[in-house]
Amino acid sequence: MAEIRGKPSVGQSVLRFFYSKRLSSALVFGLWVWRAADVGELQRWAAQAEGLSKDGNPFWLLIFAGIIVPLFVPRLRVAWLGIVLALVTARDLEIYSSFIVVVQLFQLQSQMLVSFVDFAKCALLSWLGFFDWCMQGTMPTLNTVDWIASVMVLYSMLRYAYTILRISRDRQLARSLFELDFQRALEQSFQVAFSSDFGAAGSSPPPLRQRSFASIHTAGVVTEEQLRHLEEMHAVLLVSRSIVMQKDELPETLTLKVRRSHILEDSWEALLQAPADDLLAPELEVTFAGEARGDGDNMLDWFRSVSRVLVDGAESDTSSSLLAMGKSSKLLIPRPVAKSTARDVQDENLYRQMRLLGRFLALGVVNGGRPLVKPLSALVCKYIVGDRVDMTDMKRLDPVFFQEHVAPLLSEGGLAKMEAARGQPLTFVSVPTELRPEPEELKAGGKSTKVTDENLSQYLQLLCDAFLCSEIRQELQFLLKGFWDVLPLEALQEAGVSAYDLSLLLSEVAFA
Repeated sequence: MAEIRGKPSVGQSVLRFFYSKRLSSALVFGLWVWRAADVGELQRWAAQAEGLSKDGNPFWLLIFAGIIVPLFVPRLRVAWLGIVLALVTARDLEIYSSFIVVVQLFQLQSQMLVSFVDFAKCALLSWLGFFDWCMQGTMPTLNTVDWIASVMVLYSMLRYAYTILRISRDRQLARSLFELDFQRALEQSFQVAFSSDFGAAGSSPPPLRQRSFASIHTAGVVTEEQLRHLEEMHAVLLVSRSIVMQKDELPETLTLKVRRSHILEDSWEALLQAPADDLLAPELEVTFAGEARGDGDNMLDWFRSVSRVLVDGAESDTSSSLLAMGKSSKLLIPRPVAKSTARDVQDENLYRQMRLLGRFLALGVVNGGRPLVKPLSALVCKYIVGDRVDMTDMKRLDPVFFQEHVAPLLSEGGLAKMEAARGQPLTFVSVPTELRPEPEELKAGGKSTKVTDENLSQYLQLLCDAFLCSEIRQELQFLLKGFWDVLPLEALQEAGVSAYDLSLLLSEVAFA
């Protein structure tokens, strides 16, 4: 599939350049160096650095790195100790001499820091001088670098104001679009897509298929072959997503800040407010309130912590967890929302959470977080990747249902034999379940519509569709929409992700 990208408009290009963090950092650094050179500080620093050199070697490069890294790259401050050790090793000094070098390095760093503070003050005072000019008509006396610094201050103020307004606007827009799409989805119902030959008369129940690759150990240990397959699949999936979305530029990082004590509520709120483009960011950064900013461990910790809340009480029918253990599959499915005659606010809030749950699961796939501690149902994985359900899936899911209500009708003359055993014609009504004890019509007028050889295939599809998802149609609808917000269906299909592949990307233990 060829990559097709639309060219951004002139206005978009200007706005992106204006908002670029790299531009701001480069201007600040360049102006600071210019001013330092203008007042003679740069030359003095160079002389000091050269004095720390030995035999004309480029020792000053290490010194320069030892000064710049702690000042401008806070996350790499730990590297400063390594640089100091490198200095000591390179100079082959004794302990006392090494101490002198470190002290001189600290002194040089302090001078540069003070210089940068003076530069910032100068820029601010230059801008304040414009107010005097406007009030008194006295033109401030400034050299070139001060003029540019004053413009830089104005640029920084405008950029900061734009950032605040943009974040507020994007969050409001994300909420509005989420709610608009939510109301539209309420009017839709999920329908299972069956294979073309599903329910064909005279067909025999197929044998169980083999997996797309070697079966995973139930203990959750991934083999090397599976790991290589997943790594390749993950890389292809990310490329496919970028092609399908056709985005010219995306935010570098999706940043989430949550409290451990309210991890689910804060996570859902953050995913609700996240603009659509932010959800597609290639990097995910999670910060826990009141804790030091961490690295990738924070992200994995977040996935595990949310996952534990999602599956806590999954086996209980009275739990409020969003995921439940399926009665037939014994794997995770969306927990059925208790339906009332009139849909209430509580039902809608649960549906919203289902969509946010879908976003969380997809983020786990994109960032390699494996967001579930237990495997997701094989059929739910099939729905997500757009695979069709066939007889093998029905037989694997619930052998009892399959043998009692499906298999007899697939044999030659099976319909007549079942009606003779029942003592009455078979009609388009569902099989009673625990949550729906009363049979329901599979289509309009189903109670009075007899099953015949001509409509047998339709009956079996409607019967199995009702058995699979009549209790969780809306839940599935919103779970899929949320997942596709982050990983579109087209990207999953373009990458060739199977249901079993997805199960492994979601959890270390795949469906059996």
